[in-house]
Amino acid sequence: SAIPSTTTQGAASTGGSYARFGSLVNFSGANTFAGNITLGTNAAILINSGSLNLTGNLNGGANAGIVHRGTGNLTLSGSLATSLGVIKGRDTSDSGTLTFNGASKATYTGNIEVNGGVFSISDESQLGATSNQLTLNGGTLQTSGVYTSSRVIGVGPLGAGFDISPAS
Repeated sequence: SAIPSTTTQGAASTGGSYARFGSLVNFSGANTFAGNITLGTNAAILINSGSLNLTGNLNGGANAGIVHRGTGNLTLSGSLATSLGVIKGRDTSDSGTLTFNGASKATYTGNIEVNGGVFSISDESQLGATSNQLTLNGGTLQTSGVYTSSRVIGVGPLGAGFDISPAS
């Protein structure tokens, strides 16, 4: 049965952007969590392997973020609110896919780094506020659907990939 909501607190900090160890970690298997999640200060979601589908809404405190590392896949279908940074991959060896589905993510403010693997969206609003910086550094931005964007996309020294599919 689904837990209605959960709040996580930060873990050991590295002095960097997010917690060193995830406050919510998927180690393996195909898992789904339907409740709302509030990430506390310095909290993060980590996906080591397997897949995690989060269908509830995701909120965050100061320095909270979605950190997707490893070969696993993370799908976020609910809305994102407040300030959340998104880091997809530590480096190019992180081959999993981070997918933003469903609800618009236009209300969140936080920069997005894609350092490995695939970051998949189906609507431009899923990148959050237009002021959010999107940087590809060894990762791929995958899009489906038809939309226009004037968003600036930064490309790091490891390059960028684009996988653009038309709407079905």
